[in-house]
Amino acid sequence: MLIPDRAPRTPGIARDLTRAHGRATNLERRFVRPRTLLLVIDGVGSEITTGIKGEATVHFDCKIIGWRLLADQEGDIVIDLWKSDYDSYPPDVGDTITAADKPTLSSADKAEDYVLTDWTTEVAEGDTFRINVDSVATVTRVLLTLKLLA
Repeated sequence: MLIPDRAPRTPGIARDLTRAHGRATNLERRFVRPRTLLLVIDGVGSEITTGIKGEATVHFDCKIIGWRLLADQEGDIVIDLWKSDYDSYPPDVGDTITAADKPTLSSADKAEDYVLTDWTTEVAEGDTFRINVDSVATVTRVLLTLKLLA
């Protein structure tokens, strides 16, 4: 399959080609725009507390394809993500996108998941995420990275 140089940047085209060939070529990578959204929760030397920790707005349409947690030390943390559009701001627990499959560390300092079971993965330009720590033990700083496909 040939893709003309002026083809629109359509994630579906590259995804379909990658599935067919097993790996993306340089030409196919041009049409896929992987991006990351970095969210840091810092207890400033003390154990992180539960509750709302911040917000981030995404300024492009995309799809969440995975997450990664990296902590400063082994411990436990469960993070929930709530999302709303501008008109429905602010998001609350009823706007969770994670279902029961929340980003979680359990006696670990790192974890990742690229099989987002029951997640709401579609993100529209202007959507705002609110980050909520449901539970935590020992962790004083954690980086949550959302991998996005735009």
